Amino acid sequence: MARRSLMVASLLVTLGALLPVTSASAAWTPYFNVAKATDQSHVVSPRVAVAPDGAAVFLWNRSGALQTRVRNPDGSLGSPQAITPPDTVGGPGDGWKLAVNSQGNAFYVWIDLGDFYTDPAGGDYYIRGRVRHANGTLGPVQTLATARGDSSLGRVQVGTDDAGRAVFSWVRRLPDGTRIVQARSRSAAGTLSPTINVGSASEPQMAVASDGRAFFSWRSRSGAVLARVMGTAGSLTSIQQISASGFDPQVVTGGGGALYLWVNPGDDQTQARVMARQRLPGGSLTSPQLIAQGGTLFLSTQGNVAMAPDGTAAFCWVRAGSGAEGRIRLSSGTLGPIENIGGDVCQVGIDTSGDAVFAGSVNLGEKRRIFARTQPAGGALSSLRLLSPAGYNAYLGGVAVNGTGDAAVVWQQGFRGFAIQGAFGP
Repeated sequence: MARRSLMVASLLVTLGALLPVTSASAAWTPYFNVAKATDQSHVVSPRVAVAPDGAAVFLWNRSGALQTRVRNPDGSLGSPQAITPPDTVGGPGDGWKLAVNSQGNAFYVWIDLGDFYTDPAGGDYYIRGRVRHANGTLGPVQTLATARGDSSLGRVQVGTDDAGRAVFSWVRRLPDGTRIVQARSRSAAGTLSPTINVGSASEPQMAVASDGRAFFSWRSRSGAVLARVMGTAGSLTSIQQISASGFDPQVVTGGGGALYLWVNPGDDQTQARVMARQRLPGGSLTSPQLIAQGGTLFLSTQGNVAMAPDGTAAFCWVRAGSGAEGRIRLSSGTLGPIENIGGDVCQVGIDTSGDAVFAGSVNLGEKRRIFARTQPAGGALSSLRLLSPAGYNAYLGGVAVNGTGDAAVVWQQGFRGFAIQGAFGP
């Protein structure tokens, strides 16, 4: 925590004067309201995923209840739908997630606090899941895990495959402080598999391949970055060491393999290195590859790496005192130049052609704005395009890109959350 606090404190930079900035062009839609606050409720911490047909699915928290809404491929907005009852969902961060499969079905996972607030010593609380079918109907709520007051559940994740399955994961914290990554899958028919213990870990990440394998990455108690794969039947491969040390591990899939990203802080924590390593389809690991180095670098909890099926990848990270940077890696492994993305937050998505979309937030004067930048495969990085309206602080919720390049960016408007807004491009 002290390390992260130092880095965040050193990121108080204003980058508006350093970058070419334009308003959202015809390549991006004007912003629109996905949800608005009321006198009794606020809307916060949005998520977004884009289906193959271009439909975008949004998820957000309205005062302790999750709601969802779909923007159809023709640009029309469906009606909001309640995913959970009121006053049941945990706080922001990793308390809820969303994924959409190739059929357009959306899968939700969240932490249900149950009666924890009224009986923290003995009340149960849960990991829940639910599906919204492409036709708009909601499936039943399913309980994935249960914990008592002397243990806890957190850091939920979900991914989908081409067969209609979904894989859910979470962290169970035992009374002695041990953290165990657990996972289970849901078949296309709705049947839940047994729960699997993946490993004892902190900072876990999961990505699900199109064939149904779930790739996990985490940081061990000793500080090593480790990885493991769970097959469709629940079998686990041996644990592989990605790095002897590292922070903020992430994993994405593409082309039958996986790509791991992490930060090695360096001996004095001022010469950090952003590193990547690929797991080939056969299971072997390539040598670690240096993506960026020098100064203090860090990643967010997700979204700093994206991988196309041919192995082309896009990275972004934040350099303390300078802001967000990005880089493209070709399928051959060749790295492009480091680009100044701008702002002090970034996420990236990529389509099957290798075209990348970077999204982030930049402090312009006294207000924080959401922006996007695009970089076609083998092409130049576009100008920074502002998406959120002027006059209000905006906080990035996520960026999602489908295989054909349809991109959606979502954000929270206002610190307390008076609106969830989005834009489409590029």
